[in-house]
Amino acid sequence: MPRLTINGKEVDVPAGTRLIDACGAAGRMPPHFCYHPGLKPDGNCRMCMVEVEGMRGLVASCTVPAADGMVVHTDSPAVIEARRGIMEFFLLHHPLDCPVCDKAGECILQDHAFDHGPGHSRYIEEKTVRPKRTLGDTLALWPERCIRCRRCLRFLDDVTGTSELGFVDRGDHTDIDIFPGHPIDNPLSLNLVDICPVGALISRDFLFKARVWNLKKTDSVCPGCSRGCNVVVESYEGKVARIRPRLNNAVNGHWMCDHGRLMHGYLDDSERPATPRKREDARTFNIPVSEAVDVIKLNVGGILESDGPEAVAGLVSPWMTNEELHLAGTFFRDTLGGARLAALAAHPGESYEAPGGFRISPDRNPNRRGLQEVLGLAPDLDGVIKLAEDIEAGTVKVLIVLSGIPGAVFPEELVAVASKLNLLVVQDVMTSQLADRAHIVLPGAAFTEKDGSVINDDGRVQRVRPALPPPLPGGDLAVLTALLQIFGDDRGGDSTASRVFDRLAGTNEAFKGLRFESLGALGKPLPGAGAGTE
Repeated sequence: MPRLTINGKEVDVPAGTRLIDACGAAGRMPPHFCYHPGLKPDGNCRMCMVEVEGMRGLVASCTVPAADGMVVHTDSPAVIEARRGIMEFFLLHHPLDCPVCDKAGECILQDHAFDHGPGHSRYIEEKTVRPKRTLGDTLALWPERCIRCRRCLRFLDDVTGTSELGFVDRGDHTDIDIFPGHPIDNPLSLNLVDICPVGALISRDFLFKARVWNLKKTDSVCPGCSRGCNVVVESYEGKVARIRPRLNNAVNGHWMCDHGRLMHGYLDDSERPATPRKREDARTFNIPVSEAVDVIKLNVGGILESDGPEAVAGLVSPWMTNEELHLAGTFFRDTLGGARLAALAAHPGESYEAPGGFRISPDRNPNRRGLQEVLGLAPDLDGVIKLAEDIEAGTVKVLIVLSGIPGAVFPEELVAVASKLNLLVVQDVMTSQLADRAHIVLPGAAFTEKDGSVINDDGRVQRVRPALPPPLPGGDLAVLTALLQIFGDDRGGDSTASRVFDRLAGTNEAFKGLRFESLGALGKPLPGAGAGTE
């Protein structure tokens, strides 16, 4: 391991480390624009220059490998003067539109101008102004804000391999633009907004929605596919404003797909169930949770006495957390004496693997692995259709559906026989044809409202945290707990995700040794299921 002296401090770094990261390890990360840890170094912004004894002039620290014996100065007078000149150059044509720029508050040009800029400009000529334009369905460009760092070009060249952007014109008229007739249209396009160091590339979905310093940030996991990308859910005034990737090199690295970023739109649907509802004589009433649970107790209890547990069935979902699945399994299999269980499935999506290694799974069931490990089930539409046949035959008389799949389309066979059930209970995040036929409808918690854990397709157990409160206090865990309690099962006494997970880990060999709080921000491999190592 090379040993360097940086600002008088000795530091050891792994072989191959860039000098800029070595400086960061010593506690003095040089300011930079073009450098990004998820991209190949470029060295064109010159902002990260440092002084290395024995080397002629200043060097761009992002392009120089750390070498044993280097003596580096990150804040020498020559370095400070160079940074001031570079900042003055970047600000020559940059507009003073921070008050209306979506990047304000997380713009490193703002930060570096404050920390390293000259504080005034000697440029008195007219600034170059270019027209704003769109680059595709997801992106807008403010070209006068661009500092030509080439991050966006390198991302499209090296990560997605689609190369939709290029430089056009020369000198102070240099601009980034798409090739005529070829807009940016790849599944990772919105990552360009994250990596743009200024407000040049802007998300059309987030445009003018909120100021970033007003956003509440919650670490969670994306439910878009079974990959389980780590994300930050950013909410404002009780709504999800945007979702951005969170670094986890074991799962998604620095990136996430556009599908995962934009799928939160259904949360604002006015038709989303907000209170429990009861349908009786073709009329629908809002009722308290306690009354809904009493109706379920009365009907299920009667069917159990007359027909046995085989006449009661539950439909669970791979959009449920491990904790919800555990309570559901306890309720149907133990409390009700062996009621039937089947699992819903989300429709598959397209598979995608970028040249840079990022992968989107075609499996749109975010907790398929959890469903398997907790309940021994797999999402299976054929099993749901077989259940519909048994309802038609009269052997199943009560069905309790726990979905949580946004926009779920239930099999026509199940919807057609729903009227034959003595009791149909649907807990879901959206209305559906099946919910319209239900005797009891319970509002379900969306992924951004859940507290718990899920398991991705590599077997990594990861935390899901609530960014917003669920429609019902306590969410789906509280409803399942209430069902357990009203049927006399004291295992529903504590519905917190932490307690339920720890009980699950104490009884399920696949989770052996894991504790809820030990999952941390990045999750842990599932120890009992061959999930690999850290």
